[in-house]
Amino acid sequence: MSVRYRSRSRTNLFLVLMLSLLCTLLIGFGVFLFFRGGIDRNEIQRIYQVEGLDPAAKIGRLPGSENVGQPASETDFVYQLNTAPSFTRNGKDGELLIGNPAVNQYLMVVEIRLEGSESVCYQSQFIAPNQYIEKASLKLIPGSPGAYPATAYINAVDPQTLDLVGTLETPVTVTIQE
Repeated sequence: MSVRYRSRSRTNLFLVLMLSLLCTLLIGFGVFLFFRGGIDRNEIQRIYQVEGLDPAAKIGRLPGSENVGQPASETDFVYQLNTAPSFTRNGKDGELLIGNPAVNQYLMVVEIRLEGSESVCYQSQFIAPNQYIEKASLKLIPGSPGAYPATAYINAVDPQTLDLVGTLETPVTVTIQE
C-alpha cells in the first residue's frame, strides 16, 4: 500500500506562495501610500495647524497650477507667486496667487515691499503646506496708478517652533490700475 503525500505538499506550497504574494501586495500598497503622502489633500496636516493661519488661505493646489514634484532635499522650499499682481485703484482684489505646495515642510509668510521703501504693502499670515491665497488687498497703496517695482520676501517658518528658517527674495511688479 502506497500513500501519496505530494498533493498535500503542493497544496501547502500553493498556500505559502499565495500568502507571500498577498503580503508583497500589501507592503507595496503601504509604500505607495507613504511616498504619495498618505494624506487627504483636502485638509491641513495637524503639525501645520498653528494659531495665526491666514484666513484668506484656501486648502488645495493653486488653481491653474501644475502638480509640484518633490523638493530635491529636505531643506529645499518650493513656492508659487504671481510676479506681476495687479490691483484696483483702492488696492483691493489683487491676484497674488501665492501657493505653499503640499510637498513643503514649512509654513510660509509672504511680505511685499515697494522698492525704496521699508514699508510693507502686503503681508500674509501663516500659509500652511497645501494652502494658497488667490486674491488679497494691499495694506499700503502707492499714490497713483502705475507699475511699481517691489520685492517679495518668502519666509519659511518651522511649524513646531515658529522660528524663521530662511527667506527667499523675488522681484515683483505691483500694478495699480486706473
